[in-house]
Amino acid sequence: MAKDLYAVLGVGRSATQDEIKKAYRKLARKYHPDVNPGDASAEERFKEASGAFEVLSDPEKRALYDELGEDAAKIDFDPEKAKAYRQWREQAKATGGGGGFDLGDIFSGARHAGGGGGFDLGEIFGDLFGGRKRRAPAGPVAERGADMETSMTVSFLEAVQGGEREIALNRPASCQSCGGTGIAPGGKPSPCPTCGGTGRTKVAQGPVSFQGPCPRCGGTGTLAGPPCPACAGTGRRPDKVRLKVKIPVGVKDGQKIRLAGQGMPGSGGGRSGDLFIAIHVRPHPVLRRDGDDLSLDLPVTVAEAMFGAKIDVPTLGGSVKLTVPAGSQSGQRLRLKGKGVAKKGGRAGDLYVTLQVHLPDPKTDKAAAEKAAADLQELYRGDLRGDLKI
Repeated sequence: MAKDLYAVLGVGRSATQDEIKKAYRKLARKYHPDVNPGDASAEERFKEASGAFEVLSDPEKRALYDELGEDAAKIDFDPEKAKAYRQWREQAKATGGGGGFDLGDIFSGARHAGGGGGFDLGEIFGDLFGGRKRRAPAGPVAERGADMETSMTVSFLEAVQGGEREIALNRPASCQSCGGTGIAPGGKPSPCPTCGGTGRTKVAQGPVSFQGPCPRCGGTGTLAGPPCPACAGTGRRPDKVRLKVKIPVGVKDGQKIRLAGQGMPGSGGGRSGDLFIAIHVRPHPVLRRDGDDLSLDLPVTVAEAMFGAKIDVPTLGGSVKLTVPAGSQSGQRLRLKGKGVAKKGGRAGDLYVTLQVHLPDPKTDKAAAEKAAADLQELYRGDLRGDLKI
């Protein structure tokens, strides 16, 4: 049984988006692979937290997860599939058969039978309730290939500024000899080896089992010819590809980038699935991110804090002058408007600078340090800790 996503993040089911975000950030800082090099357990916890955050931070996905639980992931959080399932459930109740079916069994079984992602929901429900049978096509059914997923670690600056990377991927490709059909060109019809010539294969397993048209022969029981010798009838061949990946400006840790048509090749000449790349962002030594806002700690001298100063502050767009007000205290926050993460078609976030007053090392000149400290002590008025009560 899959872990409850709320439990993974350590929040309740009524948690707000801010609470979910804070919980995820805490876990990400603790278990990030760059903080725990070589720790497989920490990396697994990081992946679990990223996956849970991806779902619960998206209102639509969260709503489907709250309704369907782990079955929501089995239908890829697809609202249309969820709608079809609700209709099927209501029809099952009306006919007295809706008490023992499992959504995961039906959809996972359909995936296994259809090669991943290309099943026809209407056909499944039609078989289940005795609906209208569709005429089987004369040749192999073109099925969409399964989606693939990989991960990529990018630097903090690549994440906020965008960029382009290249990845190497081991992925089967459609056989060029047969065009992905698995059938030798010009061959004579032969019995389908997948269904043994019956034209039917098991679609689902679990509390209910039923059969549907064979995905390879389309329910005809025969193939248009013998297996392709180049790919042994699979329609695929091993391949290693290099792909260019455009990193969007402002991509967040745990977010996924979709490359359309770069997943597993389809069967029967069907189109390829998609490739999803989960992004992991390495922490920055100075900058921190909260949504589109950035923050950093800025060291200042005692004199700069007491009398004010104009100080150079590094930003994503280069160094800018920041005015430190006279009488500033350590921990005081100043804002540089529009110096955060850029947003496509919107205003950029802000950069928040936290002042950190640094004292000189008294060991450099102990006598001078003691004199300076004594002079400063005279400037204090009243008890500095007089209001500190518990």
